Amino acid sequence: MRPKMARSVTGGDPGTGRSQIQWDASNARIRFDGLAGYVRLGPSVFHIIPKFMDQSDWAIRWSRIASRGGARGSVVVLPGSLAAAWVSRELVDPVARYFAESLTAALDAYPLLLRERFRGRLPYVRGRILVEKELSRHWDQSSMITCTASRLTSDNRVVRLLRETCEQLLRQTRERTTRRRLQSCLNRLPIVRTRSLPRDLGSLQLPAGMDSYRAPVEMSVSFWKSRRVTVAREHGTGRSASVLAVMHMCFERLVAAAFRSAAAQQSMASHSQRPFLLATRPGDGLGYGSRSAVPDDVVTAGIGGAPRTVADAKYKGIGRWVRAESDARRANIPRDDFNQVIAACVAAEVTSALLVYPRVEDLDPRIAGFESWIVESPVLQSELRIGVVRLDMRSLSEANWFESLTLQLGSALEQVALEN
Repeated sequence: MRPKMARSVTGGDPGTGRSQIQWDASNARIRFDGLAGYVRLGPSVFHIIPKFMDQSDWAIRWSRIASRGGARGSVVVLPGSLAAAWVSRELVDPVARYFAESLTAALDAYPLLLRERFRGRLPYVRGRILVEKELSRHWDQSSMITCTASRLTSDNRVVRLLRETCEQLLRQTRERTTRRRLQSCLNRLPIVRTRSLPRDLGSLQLPAGMDSYRAPVEMSVSFWKSRRVTVAREHGTGRSASVLAVMHMCFERLVAAAFRSAAAQQSMASHSQRPFLLATRPGDGLGYGSRSAVPDDVVTAGIGGAPRTVADAKYKGIGRWVRAESDARRANIPRDDFNQVIAACVAAEVTSALLVYPRVEDLDPRIAGFESWIVESPVLQSELRIGVVRLDMRSLSEANWFESLTLQLGSALEQVALEN
């Protein structure tokens, strides 16, 4: 009998093409590839711990990576799983960031206008005449006609729902960047006259053409429906949402934010995903005629200045370090990572680069958090200096965690970029 293959549950990772959640029917197992967070299946909640972390305080550290490095596509809130999500402090920031990103994208697309029915006395007929009102009024009154009609308005129940959700998340989230995004959404949403929520959230429907608002509206409905349930159940003890972070994307964005902060402290600037032409094909051929190197981060001498160093944040390859038996093998740097930053140095015409990894937390403490490597070749006009940074993510448990990450990257920048 032919064995059953693992079946994809979600779409593939754009970087690797592999499915991030797979169901292995032959072994009755669910495989999570590159994801970490909480998964709720019925009454059970499963914790998926990032592979470089130990179990102590992992939830708050994962939450800070997901909230500061999260964006649309890098944090997944499984539909229908938001019951009592806000009572878990580890989930507030990632959920709030996901909501703010979704709502910002919708507001950028088009304003939220809905048809809502109104009733009033007009000097002309609009919509339907309320005949019973007209027959009961005194004839000596002014010639105003009582009508009921619908009109496009921004003061509608969906806007009220989104504003209330923004305000509630603002009160509960602690991450500064997420708070700024929520406040920006609140400032962009129209002012409404009524602050009350719609009575029947289950019947709230978006009209055709408003699909961009579907994600934030569905999150808001789930949020408030679960809030009502949880208040009745005395804060819903033991309940949690299904929130997953695509770890390599969140880690890359977190490192990019720390690089911007570290570069600014040294009167430099940092840019993410800046392409540099690496090679061209002079003759005819199939496919692309040029290739570019796109490092994760480029540190320049001020805004608009010349590049000083390039950097790549690496998360996907640390699984081999977790599974390796000896510390000597776990400390090795993959050859492909070196080749990638060397190509980026050649394309950007710089002589230094950084490779940034999260430090596997049970790694031997004698393995340094920073290593310096030298690339020498007669072809190169000068030697290349490559710094390897193992970010100590245990600092995410501290109050000044972001400053600690910035300090680690700033020190590495000083050792590779400023010495050249």
